[in-house]
Amino acid sequence: MIALELISQDITPLNINDTCDVTFDLFDEYKVTHLPVCDENDMFQGMISENDAYDVERPDTPFSQLKRLLAPLYVEENDHVFKVISLMTSSNCSCIAVLTPKKRLLGTITADVLMKVIGDTALIGDIGGVLELEMNSFDYSLAEISRLVESNDARILGSYIRNVPDSKKIYVTLKINKTDLSGIIQTFQRYEYDISASYFENGTTDSLQDRYDNLLNYLNQ
Repeated sequence: MIALELISQDITPLNINDTCDVTFDLFDEYKVTHLPVCDENDMFQGMISENDAYDVERPDTPFSQLKRLLAPLYVEENDHVFKVISLMTSSNCSCIAVLTPKKRLLGTITADVLMKVIGDTALIGDIGGVLELEMNSFDYSLAEISRLVESNDARILGSYIRNVPDSKKIYVTLKINKTDLSGIIQTFQRYEYDISASYFENGTTDSLQDRYDNLLNYLNQ
């Protein structure tokens, strides 16, 4: 899924000649922490945060004089949903802009939309357990991983690879169609795979589920 498919048109962008005081009611109305600012040709100028807008000494100051406060929080229309999630969480914002390659605003993506998308993905939405493997990138083989999962009469519903910056290490997250992963975990351990996290419905939980919960709780703020 790409950013273009997540766009909401519910938020009307601010104009570069608008003033900070016009945003105060809009933050409450839209329930977001940031609002997009454009020029007369819908060219993106940046995102104004609620905190920065309230901290401006003269609220009647137009954004054209406050460009230093306009943050470049945006993705391009063909960017993957994972980039959207990464930017929103790292920037602590609940709304980002979606632009064309020429920086024209197409719309925005809100936390509410992302929550629905995350909930609908196989990695989280379907019944089953979640397993995370830690390994070197050159050891990764989806065919081998699938074989080990299927040897336990299970199958992989979805997978996601997370790279570690400046490292050859990766984390492979698997959503598996079983609610008890005990046998699968034992199989991976027998083949000397490192299990960094797991979650399934036998009362076992750890940091992987905590990270999912923290993400969803953040997006729901």
